[in-house]
Amino acid sequence: MSITEEQTVPEWLRRHYELVDAADLDRYSQDFTDDIEVRFGSAEAVRGLEAVRERLAAGHRRGMRHVFERVWISDPDVIVQFSVTYTLDGGREVTVPVVSLIRRREGLIDRLQVFIDPTPLNGPGS
Repeated sequence: MSITEEQTVPEWLRRHYELVDAADLDRYSQDFTDDIEVRFGSAEAVRGLEAVRERLAAGHRRGMRHVFERVWISDPDVIVQFSVTYTLDGGREVTVPVVSLIRRREGLIDRLQVFIDPTPLNGPGS
């Protein structure tokens, strides 16, 4: 089940993930503070805009499409539940559930923590 038109996803959040899905790193990284911290699952956190850009660029080797399921906002924090569809080598698509914790400061994202089970992305045919 995805969010209906009546349910509101803030415009800044919708725009950000449209740019992520378009692999437009130059534009969506403008949404980050210079001291951004990003962490995927239990991996080490990556800190600083340039290091985060390098980490995120590696993720764009595969196509991806985010579908908003639920969004909770308690400023400055945002919790987003997605279904994310990745296009793997050979064109096969895999959809996995993802939850992201986002913290904003002065209108920019300064912390992003992504909870995802990458197992389906690393199996046969990935």
